[in-house]
Amino acid sequence: MDVGPFGNTAEGGADEVLTAVDALLRKALEAGATRVSFQVNVVAEGDR
Repeated sequence: MDVGPFGNTAEGGADEVLTAVDALLRKALEAGATRVSFQVNVVAEGDR
């Protein structure tokens, strides 16, 4: 995980990433968020 001033980066397998995104969205909405923005990029194994 990299934390930066304009965003954060995390890498992992598809199942791990989808589980994390699901948890992130649920917790944000439970906390009262009315808008959540994020981007998911798929990177080939050799490009990591």
